[in-house]
This record gives sequence, structure tokens and C-alpha cells, in this order.
Amino acid sequence: MTKKETAKLAYTAGIIDADGSIGISKQKGIYRIRVQLTDKHGNLSQWLKNNFGGILYSYVSRTGFGAGNRYNVWMMLDTKAKEFIVQIEPYLVDKRFQAQFIALYPLKVRGHKTNAEEKVIRDAIFQRVKELNHR
Repeated sequence: MTKKETAKLAYTAGIIDADGSIGISKQKGIYRIRVQLTDKHGNLSQWLKNNFGGILYSYVSRTGFGAGNRYNVWMMLDTKAKEFIVQIEPYLVDKRFQAQFIALYPLKVRGHKTNAEEKVIRDAIFQRVKELNHR
């Protein structure tokens, strides 16, 4: 890896550590790995989209302190999110443990039925990342 690539990953990890989120969501028994950044001006979210791909969208807050403000959201899900998180993990500080647990998370393979052991592992990692995000 070049110095420029290393610097870009370290810079990106700093953005995610400071203003992003790394986690696993669970809805109706389906787990989704997610990495996300919300910013008001759109510079960082657009930079992440340009450099790493992912999804970019905007919304206007309707409630709370920021009511009426436009926010930009960049996110990655599932396999792409896990690959991205593994890339920046060596440079993370605050969210390093979440990244390390997500690196262990077994992704579902299409056509493969999840066995009981995989379900236990997924749920344990989900619970641990959730705890780390609430400390």
C-alpha cells in the first residue's frame, strides 16, 4: 500500500471515529452491517461516496434542535460495509472494538441456510457491538 493510500484510510478512519457510526441492525431477525456518516454541509459524505462508493441521500430534519436543517447521509451496508470497516480498522481509535467484532461477523451466503451455530455467533456479535455503541 502506498503512503497516499495509507493516509487516505487513516483520514477516513478519523472521520468515522469522530462523526460516523459503525454497527449492526436487526429487524425481523435479519442482521445488517452498517457504517454511516451524517453531515450538514455534505462535503464529507460526498467525499466518502466519491472515494469508497456507498449510498448518499439527504433529508430535512423535522424535529429537535436541528429542525428545518438539511442533512446529508453516506452509508454502506452488509458485505461492502464489512470490507470498508476492515480496511479502516487499523486506524480507528474510538470505534476499533466495534470494527474488530464486525470483522468476525459471518456474512450470509446466498442459497446457504444459516445453521444454529452461525445464528448464535451473529447474535453474540450483534449484542456486543450494540453494547459498545452504548457505552
